[in-house]
Amino acid sequence: MITPTAPAQPPPPPTTTTRTINPSTSYTIAPHLDHYAQPLSTFTTHHPVDTLVVGAFIFSPNPTPTSPPISPSPSPSTAIPKTLLLQRAASDSYPYFWEGPGGGCEPSIDETLLAGVAREVFEETGLAVVRFVDLVCVDGWRKGGKRVMKWTFLVDVGSPFASGAGSSGFTGGDCGGGDGEVGGSGGSGGSEGWEGKVRVAEEEHRAFR
Repeated sequence: MITPTAPAQPPPPPTTTTRTINPSTSYTIAPHLDHYAQPLSTFTTHHPVDTLVVGAFIFSPNPTPTSPPISPSPSPSTAIPKTLLLQRAASDSYPYFWEGPGGGCEPSIDETLLAGVAREVFEETGLAVVRFVDLVCVDGWRKGGKRVMKWTFLVDVGSPFASGAGSSGFTGGDCGGGDGEVGGSGGSGGSEGWEGKVRVAEEEHRAFR
């Protein structure tokens, strides 16, 4: 007696692979900044505030100043730097104001204060922080009776989609002084710089320069 075999099952449909970028694990930290890499729960015991805010300065050298240089001419090592600025969306608070990347730390997501910086930079610019260079400033104020403190860091960035992202940052390019619209590139930066890689989130910002 021949036992009938079950019909062959069709192969499962191919799965769609979503590339997930985790900017909180792709950077290096200068040794003197280790204090800011401790767990956020530990950090807040030393800094008991109601709201933690973070920010980042992202610089690029500008080898071709738009105005005639004052003699003697600057060498490439003394090129005038420019910093990335984002213009707030018309529908957001403080519409059309210019600011650097940053925002509130989220204890449910950010393991450390630096992880919050990396996340905010990635969400607002599409760039990945690859190196924390230094602490620039600490600001404090009160809002609605609550104490707010903001830590702003100097960072190097790279492309999160580049091969080996996180190992090194972009080399300096020329911002060109132009504005970039949402989803576009700002200035006339070279292919090696980050200027042409910025992608702003239109729900928060409308342009960058």
